[in-house]
Amino acid sequence: MTAGNEQRRFHGTSVSCRIGETGQLCSSNACAVCCIIKNGYKIFETTNFQRYGRGLYFSSISSKSDDYVKNNSGLNYRVMFLNRVIVGKAYKCTNDYTGLLHPPQGYDSVIGVPDSNGSLNYDEVVLYREDSCIPKYLIAYG
Repeated sequence: MTAGNEQRRFHGTSVSCRIGETGQLCSSNACAVCCIIKNGYKIFETTNFQRYGRGLYFSSISSKSDDYVKNNSGLNYRVMFLNRVIVGKAYKCTNDYTGLLHPPQGYDSVIGVPDSNGSLNYDEVVLYREDSCIPKYLIAYG
């Protein structure tokens, strides 16, 4: 990984407990928030659309990350992370590359750049190494 290019980026995911009220972690494997706090980010194979392949997705725009927040507990608030991410040397693109398992040769990450045709409205940073990001803050909002 290329040293440097550390950035702060948002990540939205699912919550299945009342961590925003109690401050207590749950033991449910369905609660991605508590799993990330306990174990860090993990790259999983998924059936969901992944514009830039199998990786960890972050954005500088909180409303972009909010699109991925799932509240599975009937809570009256939502939660997302603000993270330290090491972007390194980023490959910038506007096209979809759904089959990626790692960034193109010579790069450390992929940045989806918003384009004028509207297929991507907000930036996305995709990391392919679990050790390149650290959740720093859990943000609860209504």
